[in-house]
Amino acid sequence: TPSGPKEVRYVIDYYSGPPGPSGEPVFYLDIRPAVDTPTAAIERMMRWGGDVWWRASGGVARESKKQ
Repeated sequence: TPSGPKEVRYVIDYYSGPPGPSGEPVFYLDIRPAVDTPTAAIERMMRWGGDVWWRASGGVARESKKQ
């Protein structure tokens, strides 16, 4: 940020899965910024809204035409 570094808290969810084919452990991580301030909540909604708008406005079709 222009005013200097900004501390961001994250929420980390850990899920274990069944072992892989060779017996190795499998796990999944879901990591996202914490929604613990009004600014964080607004940023999350803006991100979600942008993703929804991109899909609703034909973003997937535009990307597939490029390829």
